[in-house]
Amino acid sequence: MENTPIPTSPPALTRTDFLRLMGTSLGVIAMANCASGCIREAIEKAPDAVDFTVNWNQSPYSNLKTKGGYFVEKGVIVAQTQAGAFVAVEATCPHQGTTLVFQNNNNRFYCPLHQSAFSTTGALQNGPAASNLKQYTVSVDQTTGDVRVKG
Repeated sequence: MENTPIPTSPPALTRTDFLRLMGTSLGVIAMANCASGCIREAIEKAPDAVDFTVNWNQSPYSNLKTKGGYFVEKGVIVAQTQAGAFVAVEATCPHQGTTLVFQNNNNRFYCPLHQSAFSTTGALQNGPAASNLKQYTVSVDQTTGDVRVKG
């Protein structure tokens, strides 16, 4: 008489076990996406030292001649407000690094990805971003059209 093992089938996966595994998997995926956003925030920061000059008589800077016009250069967004003031802040949203736009009608910098908004001085108006933008000094020579950004 020989001892032969009796074939057994693997235990059946119950509905409860299946749902528990699916819930855990979805939780891990969600946590990974949240963590990657936090890591991206730490990596993409404003330039430390900025000093450049552009001329609004040359493309693509010519839209700065009009109120509400703006451009992005070297990690900085430069805009002319409706009041005629020239302002500059870092161009990326501190939440997830999206390039900002200037909303002339609302007189603010705006993140089109998650709707964070910042004043013309870079102060946070509403999140999900949690910090202000770095502000730069802008000087304009109205005669030559030179716009210098420094900070």
